Amino acid sequence: MNVLPSKKTNLIFVTKKYKDLINETHTFVEKLGFADKITVQEEKTGIPDNAISVVQEGIELFIPFEELVDIKKELERLNEEKVRLEAEVERATKMLANKGFIEKAPKAKVEEEEAKLAKYKEMLETVEKRIKEIK
Repeated sequence: MNVLPSKKTNLIFVTKKYKDLINETHTFVEKLGFADKITVQEEKTGIPDNAISVVQEGIELFIPFEELVDIKKELERLNEEKVRLEAEVERATKMLANKGFIEKAPKAKVEEEEAKLAKYKEMLETVEKRIKEIK
């Protein structure tokens, strides 16, 4: 996501189990988490909709996405990636639809193109999902 290492953010912890531990060690957590603020709460209230989350047993961490990246630039990057992947899917689909290629190419080459097509489709689906999440 092209997040700058120097970018500081707010870390929102949702936990009952580790509340005291985080509060006692907040200075270290801020340094290790590149945070300028830590919030510890017991309920999932007031968390931005587009926050990135990390879930572990007994604790959830939320990082507000808009604090990490410029959303407009991230959308531009994702849309460029979408166009590139759509072109790759189209190229591979045309190649695999070509009877001459299928008949003359070695089996390994055909299987390689099929694998590429599946990979590009999966990547495209992920990018489209991410675009919807950001909007």
